[in-house]
Amino acid sequence: MIDLTKCGMHPAATDLFDFVQRSAEDGVAIHAVEEGIWQRMLQLGHEALGQFLERQGDGDLGETLTMPDGHEVARLEQPHTRC
Repeated sequence: MIDLTKCGMHPAATDLFDFVQRSAEDGVAIHAVEEGIWQRMLQLGHEALGQFLERQGDGDLGETLTMPDGHEVARLEQPHTRC
């Protein structure tokens, strides 16, 4: 179970709820609230996906990997980073 207080998702979730509260108190138009919620949900999703990927490890499955079609492929000599 992910502890939101110890990961990057906590600030994003807190920001979302704070934004809704402030918007209600300030009488912000619904279209602006909807846009603000959407942007914060994208950020929260980005943080959640990052947490998922962090828990997947480096993807090293060994020296070789057998593909679904039976073809065997070799691991690259050096790991490649992805952005």
